Amino acid sequence: PNNHFASTPSSTLHDKSVTGKNAADAKKTIVQANVGAAFTKLKDVYKLQDSPQVLAMSAKRAYRQYQWKEVLKYCEQLAQMDPTLQTGGGAAYVYVAALLVAGHKRTLFSLAHEWVEGCPKSAQAWFAVGAYYSCCGRHHVAQRHFCRATRLDPQCTEAWIAFGCSFAACDESDQALASFRAAQRLSPGEHTSLLYMGMEYNRTNHLVLAQNFLNTALQNSGGDPLCWHELGVLASSKSDFKEAIICFAKVLA
Repeated sequence: PNNHFASTPSSTLHDKSVTGKNAADAKKTIVQANVGAAFTKLKDVYKLQDSPQVLAMSAKRAYRQYQWKEVLKYCEQLAQMDPTLQTGGGAAYVYVAALLVAGHKRTLFSLAHEWVEGCPKSAQAWFAVGAYYSCCGRHHVAQRHFCRATRLDPQCTEAWIAFGCSFAACDESDQALASFRAAQRLSPGEHTSLLYMGMEYNRTNHLVLAQNFLNTALQNSGGDPLCWHELGVLASSKSDFKEAIICFAKVLA
């Protein structure tokens, strides 16, 4: 891949990148409008705002929009109906992730303890344990628990990504990339694993590969602000500060 991109004129790469980014913005606008209309109909027309399925979908939507307080609100409502969130359609993982981002160590500890006691053979329980240790900065310990989650459910994309992040936090790049690739194989249409591969390549100063993966992640995501942020970080790494400003402005748009 390095040789291919090295032999391509920089202006051509830039034009393709701009076209892809504009397409991502257009896709984001259309998708957000359609999804927003669907949620409004579910809540206002069908009065399903308290349905576990709608709460789970609302939590995941809020997570994709980086609205952490909203994620916690929906998941806490859902937890009142089902404390283990086993019927939450994947909401358990966004709940744990939001708690980790918010730095709620005590809540994570209590949640992980409750889930391990109630569902000791579920991947989400050990995912929560790993997230607690990540929140405490004990990434080597977190690795063991994320590993256990992937063994209990080898199809769990979230566990593989978390496993990769714990390796990256310990500067174990090869293992991190292997975990992100495993996640990509499980969910080839999902952009998150591509994003994390791009972030890892940028962290290890493989800037051409980082650009490739981050551009692809942005196009697949439909304009994820985190993709724009990481493209801004990458542009800063290249001392292309004008491009960095453009990317960071997209994050705030």
